[in-house]
Amino acid sequence: MIKNKIAESEISALMLEINAKLNESVRGVQETCDDDDFRAYRRAVGEIMGEILFEIAKRGELR
Repeated sequence: MIKNKIAESEISALMLEINAKLNESVRGVQETCDDDDFRAYRRAVGEIMGEILFEIAKRGELR
């Protein structure tokens, strides 16, 4: 667990930024690729996002 509140706040902000960028990339794929590619990409990004948040949360580093 991160005890430094500034570091904890920076990590939380970074996680939100990463999620926003991944969501933005999904929208870009939706606009430019066919439906099959879009669904596959969206699924992959969802798994990545879930894994990132799960791993950080289980270590108590994100509140």
